[in-house]
Amino acid sequence: MYKTISAGLFALALVLCYFAYQSIMGPVEFKKERDERYRAAVAKLIEIRNAEQAYKAIKGEYTGDFKALFQFLDTGEFVLTSRRDTSFQLYDKVYRIDKQVDSVIVDTLGFRSVKDSLFPGYDYRRLEVVPFTQGAKFELKAGRLEKNALLNPVFYARVNKRVLLAGLDAQLIEEDVITPTASVQGTYLQVGDLKKVTTSGNWPKNLEPGYEASSNRE
Repeated sequence: MYKTISAGLFALALVLCYFAYQSIMGPVEFKKERDERYRAAVAKLIEIRNAEQAYKAIKGEYTGDFKALFQFLDTGEFVLTSRRDTSFQLYDKVYRIDKQVDSVIVDTLGFRSVKDSLFPGYDYRRLEVVPFTQGAKFELKAGRLEKNALLNPVFYARVNKRVLLAGLDAQLIEEDVITPTASVQGTYLQVGDLKKVTTSGNWPKNLEPGYEASSNRE
């Protein structure tokens, strides 16, 4: 009988130790896995931003369609130019004198494809796929926002944090979404915005590619 009681107490102690371990290490393991997923998603969001900025530089606006973005990357070209300062004399008919005019001459040197400039050897058609998911895709939208009497092109690319973190502890995911002090605040991991003119992301610097290497150099 005493052996049975001792065995039961031992089993209970093991269960209590397991739950104590989980209560301590569970959040630690969650944070480690969460940050790994965040870093992978941030790397893609930065590349999407680079592609969108190239699109805007040539077309004057952003796009909310990945197919249009990929087609642009397939065929788009940057114009390579050089700028030279120059000056010359121009006769002023009003004052009847020669006036010196300063100007800039822009010479076209050639063209370079956007995809070779931004994504050499990289399958940019995978940019829309959210890492660590079963094929979920980033949400991409674009528009124009009026500011200072001007219509400014804006865009965002984002993923719901619940989608990106799916498969991890559900309670810890919800805490990460609703906690004001979370490393990435709010429901989405996002770059750009439709409600303000910005191309910034809502993540901290430590989640960006190369951060650890640059920190070690410092």
